Amino acid sequence: TMPVGWALVNDVAAVVSPDSKMLALGLIKDSPSFSAIYTCNIDGSNVKPVLTTDVNTLIYIKDFIGTSSILYWRNNDGNNNSELWRVGTNGTGNQKLNITLPTNVSFGDGFFAKVTTDGKTIIFSTIDYTRITGNAAIYKYDISTSGVSLVTDGLDGSLAIQALVNNTAVLYLTDRKSVV
Repeated sequence: TMPVGWALVNDVAAVVSPDSKMLALGLIKDSPSFSAIYTCNIDGSNVKPVLTTDVNTLIYIKDFIGTSSILYWRNNDGNNNSELWRVGTNGTGNQKLNITLPTNVSFGDGFFAKVTTDGKTIIFSTIDYTRITGNAAIYKYDISTSGVSLVTDGLDGSLAIQALVNNTAVLYLTDRKSVV
């Protein structure tokens, strides 16, 4: 049961913890616009608030980092100035990840970030809105060192990271002509 006035976000509404015991829920409330993260047991019981934003700050859950932390996307101004953050499942330790992207590049849309099964690395996609072709890229972020490195770039179209299987990314890539 959702808290009164809140609804699931249609982009990424829920992610399952690595031990399959917990769900993180992405919620939104209109008039005025607020976003929130809640957790619950896998059976839907024990719904608890984790984080609620200030008015007009959007957040979307991305994945769990281990079993005690949630990775989420945050945008404070409605432009391409988005950030990746993490928060403990109990609401503590809310912090921005130290990721600096090249000029004119922002995090991808929708399903753009996943955490490796060992909980040590975040794989994420980016998009350069100033380029017509070759505008998508994939990066990795080492959580322990805050190191960012390019995996591949020059991909055409829109890119979504659907899953990580044995730390290999399963991608959905549209080149504006077909799905590959």
